[in-house]
Amino acid sequence: MWDRQPEKISNHHRGEVTGLDYSRKRNQIASSSSDSTIRIWDAETGACIRPLAGHSEHVYKVAYSPSEDQLASCSRDRTVRLWDVESGACRFILTGHTRWVIDVEFSPQGNQIASASEDKTVRLWSVETGVCQHVLTGHTGGVWLVKYSPQGNQVASAGEDGTVRLWRQ
Repeated sequence: MWDRQPEKISNHHRGEVTGLDYSRKRNQIASSSSDSTIRIWDAETGACIRPLAGHSEHVYKVAYSPSEDQLASCSRDRTVRLWDVESGACRFILTGHTRWVIDVEFSPQGNQIASASEDKTVRLWSVETGVCQHVLTGHTGGVWLVKYSPQGNQVASAGEDGTVRLWRQ
């Protein structure tokens, strides 16, 4: 049975919370906010384990890697950042989008990140090097969502133009 009175774990963000992801192995929750920060929470106690700062504007989404040792974030500052969960260090700042980056996701293998942007593109990034491997174009409006297939050989994207596009490897 679900608790009727949920526990409030966050009053540390100073803006709206715009993204959440759950780490099952670590029993942690990551949150992103319009206050430009990310916070990692202990899912058992509700304590803030660490804030992650570096984005200069609204952070839209966070996503744990499949191994849950890395966290990706995307922001209105037009960047994707790759964080080491244990240390809180920013491993890479992925640049190339020319407008807000609204969605980010790891491939099932954990070797690639897909990002969706208001600039009408999806970009595929190497987790190992931080280099943009592919720029997928075809949307006529901002791209708001990106999702890998379970096998990782296909990416779906959707957005402002009312289309869902499928990109095959």
